[in-house]
Amino acid sequence: WLVDLATGVMSCSTNTYRLLGLNMDSWNPDNVGPPLSFATFETVAHPDDLPALAEVHHVLAEGLPFDREFRVIHRNGQVRSLSIHGEVLVDSAGKRSRVIGMLVDITRHAENLYASQIDSDRIRALIDGIGGTVWTARSDGSITDFIMGNSNTVPDPAKYLGANWQKMLHPDDVEKRKRVLEKAVANKAAYTNDYRVRDADGNYKWRRSYVAPMMNNDGTIREWVGLSLYIHQQANTAASDTSILTGAQIRAARGILNWSVRDLAD
Repeated sequence: WLVDLATGVMSCSTNTYRLLGLNMDSWNPDNVGPPLSFATFETVAHPDDLPALAEVHHVLAEGLPFDREFRVIHRNGQVRSLSIHGEVLVDSAGKRSRVIGMLVDITRHAENLYASQIDSDRIRALIDGIGGTVWTARSDGSITDFIMGNSNTVPDPAKYLGANWQKMLHPDDVEKRKRVLEKAVANKAAYTNDYRVRDADGNYKWRRSYVAPMMNNDGTIREWVGLSLYIHQQANTAASDTSILTGAQIRAARGILNWSVRDLAD
């Protein structure tokens, strides 16, 4: 489609009418005003998407390019998703003279995005429910992003980005974490790692990360994606567990079974 800014008249391909759900020959039998205009777009647009078309007018007034998405309701009730792109052209004197653009049916793309959003919402609800954090890292282990989580699970993400996460580790866990990562890189395999990390209160808390590699087509590692969970309470509970057998109990059991020390060792 093309709009002459001097006259306001829009000219367009016949397919534009079809995308808007209009019959080119019968939609405007009285031929009142221009055969087609942005006002026509508004008459067939989904009511919830009218603000997107209103933005187009403001952007055009500034002579800027625009790219918006909106839905239209065809006369048969069918709803389609469209994308409208436009660029302002200037004449030799630098004056805005025309707007040229195109209309694209993106219904299938919109459907795929909606389905993807549902999947993402499900995963986010699950991650929030277990108090976890999902993060990504480059092939060398440098953290690039926290794509899920909240202020409770990641109080200050900037402290962990890049190689900064290593500064937050407990000193006794640095070498272990390094060996685990080196082994995973060599095997191109997923791994699980328990470690202590300095929390917002300055104390070290236990976390457990479940990490898997994302691969390139050539078999190299593109990035890592991980799920990090707080396990501090469980770790402390295990450390203070009084159900572990004592030496006296073991000796008593050996006597009942009439085992020798070698029998017990075996």
